[in-house]
Formats: sequence, C-alpha cells, structure tokens
Amino acid sequence: MNSVSEKTYPQWLNLSFYNYAKQYNHQEISRDELVVRSILCMLNSYKMLTIWNNEEGSTRQEENMQECAIMWKTFCNTANMTTSAVKVILSLQLSDAKAEADAFATEHGYVDFFSWLSHIDSQYAEPRALVAISMESDTFFARPFFSVVIACYNDGRYAKDNYLDRLLSSLCDQGLEKDELEVILSDDCSPIGFEEIYLPYKDKLNIRTTKTDYNFAPGNTRQKGVDIARGEWLCFADHDDIYYPNALSTIKKFIEDNGHSYFVFSPFNGVDTTGKVLKKYDKILGWCHGKFYNLDNFWIPQHIHFIKDLKSHEDIAICTQVSCALDKMKVDIPNTYLDFVTYAWTDNPQSVSHAKYSVESEERNFLEVHFNDYLKSTGYIYLEMAKEGLLDHEYAYSALCEVLCYAYSYMQMFMFQRKDYWKENFVNCGRLLHAIKETFNVKRNVDIYNKIAANNGLMFYRVRKLADNTGRYIPQQGFKQWMDAADAAYKKSLNA
Repeated sequence: MNSVSEKTYPQWLNLSFYNYAKQYNHQEISRDELVVRSILCMLNSYKMLTIWNNEEGSTRQEENMQECAIMWKTFCNTANMTTSAVKVILSLQLSDAKAEADAFATEHGYVDFFSWLSHIDSQYAEPRALVAISMESDTFFARPFFSVVIACYNDGRYAKDNYLDRLLSSLCDQGLEKDELEVILSDDCSPIGFEEIYLPYKDKLNIRTTKTDYNFAPGNTRQKGVDIARGEWLCFADHDDIYYPNALSTIKKFIEDNGHSYFVFSPFNGVDTTGKVLKKYDKILGWCHGKFYNLDNFWIPQHIHFIKDLKSHEDIAICTQVSCALDKMKVDIPNTYLDFVTYAWTDNPQSVSHAKYSVESEERNFLEVHFNDYLKSTGYIYLEMAKEGLLDHEYAYSALCEVLCYAYSYMQMFMFQRKDYWKENFVNCGRLLHAIKETFNVKRNVDIYNKIAANNGLMFYRVRKLADNTGRYIPQQGFKQWMDAADAAYKKSLNA
C-alpha cells in the first residue's frame, strides 16, 4: 500500500479488489474470502483517499472518489452486502482493523469510516448504478434482477422426462434478458455429475453452480446457493418443478410498478408428474414456492437463513423468520400479493426428497416422522428470538400459543391414524411446552389454555378446522389434557 499514489490508485484497485472479484467469479475463492479481502480494501481506500484529499496539490480527488464508489457498488452487488452487514463483520471478524481505522480517524481528526462510506455511497454513485468494467477477458456486468436457487440431487436423470432439463427450459421462457436472471444450481453431493444436462443452456441462461460439503438436507443445499447469489431478488425452485411462461417478467413488473423493496408472493399450482393441476395454493405463507425476497433490504439485514442440518420443514423455517422480521421492522408494507400463478410445484411421492427422509419398512405420515423438525422451524425460532430480545414478547407468546394449537391438532391426527403412533412426539411437544413456560414465566399449563381462550379462541378453532382438512380424526384428548400428557411425557424422559 505504501507504493500507491493518487495516480496509481485505479491500478491498485485492479490488482487488489477487482482481482479478488475475478477470482470469486471463477469460484477460486469463497464468498467469505471475497468479503473479508474487499472490506480491507475499503478500509485502505478510506485511509489513502482521506489523506490525499487533505493534502495540498491533490489532483485526482473526484476521480478517485468515483473509482472508490464504483468499487463499493460492485462489492455490494457481487457479494450481496450492505453497510449494516459490513459493520457486523468488522465488529466480529475484523475487530483489529476496525480499531485501527477508529484510531486513524481520532489521530488525524478525520471523519470516521462509516460516515465517509455513507458520503461515498450517496454522492459518488447511484443506488443501483450499473457497473461494466472490463479487465483483460473478464467483464463485470449489471447485477441480475433475479437469482433463482435450484436445489439439485440427481436431477431427474433417471426419470422418463428429465426434470432439470424441463425446469431450465421453462426459465428460458420468462421474457427476461440473459443478464437479468441468474440461475444457481446447488448440488447436494449427487453421486453422478449432471453437467451434460445444463451445459446446453449456457448460451441462453446465466448459470452458476455450487455444491454442499456433504449430502444431508435440502436447507443446506439452498443456503449454499444463497451464499453465492448476486441478484436483487431471490427465489427458489426444486429441480422437478417449472415456472410458467413470463412468470418472472410479470413479477418484475409488479415489483417495479409498486415500489416493493422487501418481498412479494404469488399463488402456485400443485401438479402431478404429468403436469396435471391437482390444486391451486392460494396465499400460502408457509412455503418458499411463489415467494420473492429482496436480498439487500430484507433477506440479509434481517438475517434470514436456512437452518443447518434441518432434514425437513426448511421452507417453514424461512416463513417463520419472515413473520418475525415483519414484526421487528414495524414498517407499512404495500400489498405484496400478486394473484398470478407463477409456479408449478410437483407433488411427486417418488421424489428423491421423499425417499431420502422416509421411514424404512413402514408407511407413516411425513409430518409425524419429522414432527420435531416442524417444532424447530416454528416454535423454537420464536423462542430463541424472544430470548435474545429480538421480538416483542407478547407477539412471540401469541405465536407460540398458535404453534401449540397446531401441535395438538396434528398429534390428534397421528393418534387417529395409527395405534402405534410415535409417543416420542409427546416428549418433543412437552419439551417445547416446558421451554415456553420457562421463557415467559408461566407456572401452569392451564394458564396457556386460559390465554388462548381469552385472546385467541378463534385461532384455536381455525387451527382445528385446518387440521381436519389433512384427514378426519376423532379427538383423543382435550387441549388441556393433551398439554398435561405432553408435560408428563417430557418429565418422564428426563428420568429415563
């Protein structure tokens, strides 16, 4: 850095930041490496430009500030970063560098790093500036509008009609330019590569690939894709699903016409493997399908993420985090729902995800098998955020009461379907019940019942009605009786 001058600052950027961006673009370094190295470049730029701009005879003040602003925007677009995220990383990972920058500002009487960065951001670059910087044979293009993350495993190569091929074909028919849509294929360690399936689409689609560290869960696979996403808006697909023609261009117009900056959602169809529509899922908030999230304004600053190693209900966990984020933000959000069917979700009982997580040698309700994952993706998220002071306690407590209502209804269904229902799910429910009482200082199970009856009686009956639709059952227990049974099962497990 000592050899850098005002005149050579652009060349220094090419050798440092843009070289890192090129390496990341070629998947030679990880996103984490890109982020750390780029932030250090910004810190060095802050010190150099601040000194030069305060020296007599400065000749490239405006030009270098503009160069720095373009670097900052390129970094944000490439790594999906915001100023608030940089603050967190500086505090946690680069605390020494932050302390050095603070000492520099204090010693010289200069403005602090983030005030300088705010000035750079507002005065020297448009909020959505298009960056097109050629560097040898590499070009940094405008940021994609959408990143579609596709969780892949084997990708239908053994199916009659190749699933991934069908999905990629549908993405070619979205009414978007190639650079407006980024397609991320996230592979959950498939035993056989599938390059020959997607390579023919490379000329039509902007395709990037990534791979999990080990084969385990769909949430891990989707998160791996999110980690390298560059688009302004994020959405998800499974490799055996499709987007209807012009769906994404329709969503893009809806976002731009209404000034949306957080998230939007739409209905989607459940179809069989032949494409026959089985059901229209209208205004369903418990799914990732049909949802579009803004990365910079919503997903990243609200710390939304897929829970590591959660075998099922990873989409419900996202929905829970979205609900919590909206309660925390306290903002007036315009209508986010567009009544336009964008997506066909294939309800395939023979799919890899069903096969991987089924119970061998016995047919059981999928929810019963993965019931604890359901509790982790709903109740425990509310609990942890309430404990950390990130949620209003009354909101969290009411949401947990609703989770208990659902848990009760589902457990009654399991008991009706099979006499040998899994009694460990009573233990799981009891464990959640105990955590709720401990967190909110509730002494008795009946106090929870009374709160629901007094404030949320309609919720209880609505949940029961929804559970009825999943399969008729005869209630085995009243709600109070069920809580007592779950409580007893949990306490007994502690002494086992």
